[in-house]
Amino acid sequence: MPDFPEHEDRAAVLAELHLRPFLQFSTPHSFQHFAFVIDPRGAAAEAAAFHALCEALGMPPPKPDARFHRIEAGAWTLRWELHAEFASYSWSTGEIPPGALGLGPTLWLGAIALPPAFEAYRPAGRLLVRVAVALVPRLTDAEAIEQPFNRTNLAIVNAAEGGARVATDFQADASGTVRFLIEDLDLTPTRAGRLVQRLMELETYRTLALLGLPVARRAEPVVRHVEEELLHLSRAMTEAASTDANRHLQHELTALSAQLESQIASTSYRFGATRAYAELVRGRLDVIREAEHGGYVSFSRFLRRRFGPAIATCEAVNRRQQELAERLAHAVDLLRTRIQSELEDQNRLLLASMNRRSRLQLRLQQTVEGLSIAAVSYYIVGLVGYVAKGLKEAGALPHGITPEVVAGLSVPLVIFGVWWMLHKARKAWARSGATAKDDADD
Repeated sequence: MPDFPEHEDRAAVLAELHLRPFLQFSTPHSFQHFAFVIDPRGAAAEAAAFHALCEALGMPPPKPDARFHRIEAGAWTLRWELHAEFASYSWSTGEIPPGALGLGPTLWLGAIALPPAFEAYRPAGRLLVRVAVALVPRLTDAEAIEQPFNRTNLAIVNAAEGGARVATDFQADASGTVRFLIEDLDLTPTRAGRLVQRLMELETYRTLALLGLPVARRAEPVVRHVEEELLHLSRAMTEAASTDANRHLQHELTALSAQLESQIASTSYRFGATRAYAELVRGRLDVIREAEHGGYVSFSRFLRRRFGPAIATCEAVNRRQQELAERLAHAVDLLRTRIQSELEDQNRLLLASMNRRSRLQLRLQQTVEGLSIAAVSYYIVGLVGYVAKGLKEAGALPHGITPEVVAGLSVPLVIFGVWWMLHKARKAWARSGATAKDDADD
């Protein structure tokens, strides 16, 4: 093949589908699954903690950038996965103590001790999910599958196209563990591995999705408060009659909007994650291929009745926040438009007043100019009279022409000359003003 240059992410993309393969499990088998919520920036700390656990178990640690690793620790197999906001530890063993298959309480946590290194393990995150799964052979007693569970919340389904019967109450026991019992009716090791993995993922994603419910409950009073304040301010907007009142309302609306935006910023990630995890839960229910068993409630019906309303609450609060933010923005825009309109009215009145003043100033200027022409002409005529007197004394004036006649004859010429000079000056000022305005516009 030609040596084509490869995209830098090609290898990672091709390997993604095979990073988390399904394991094969024979019957009987016991599983213990843990999920720890980590900080979004705490992936390095979680990887370091798992690295230390591998060393304590005497097993090779994963590669520095690995997000999946599997090790053997005695009778146990540990499957570690690092996700965006949680890390999972799935322990499995096929070495079941004698008598445990009697479906007594010893089948669950405590019946088969985990390696001491994990018992002393201190993860980087906080425990959120703890699941125990037992894969047992076909039971001789049809009702034995009910014994470990609370019958009030019991859900039993036929899964894997009839190859297994699965029971759970989705309820944590005294140790905080949610338990699943899988009765092997006709499972191959591969189908058993897929079913176990999907059940553990179902419980993990269900719990992660429900993290949005406490957030929604804390956010709902703030949303209700903002809704009430917006209603109060909207009514006040219809009664506000002055610009100062409108500006005060705008300030209050802006503060209210900032409060809501702050809450949206703090809850948007959690609500988005809840929506995504809820979709994963629905996907896992689909691939389990459950079918109702007898008169028992199915997993889908159980979660639709109890899990569905919680997700709907989160979606409703998130939707109310978004719609309320849009209403606040609309109210602020309306108030800003009203204030702008009032300012434009004030500016229009101010411009009209300035126009009146300009006209008065123009008339005054014209009056002053007329007086100036008369005054300047008077002084110039006086100077002409002095010049004529000097010429008379020098005998330069023609006979019969007196200084008074010279001064009188110069009056029209002087007045016209002064007016012409002022007229030229005004035109020059007008041209210079227009040039300055054009330069400013450029």
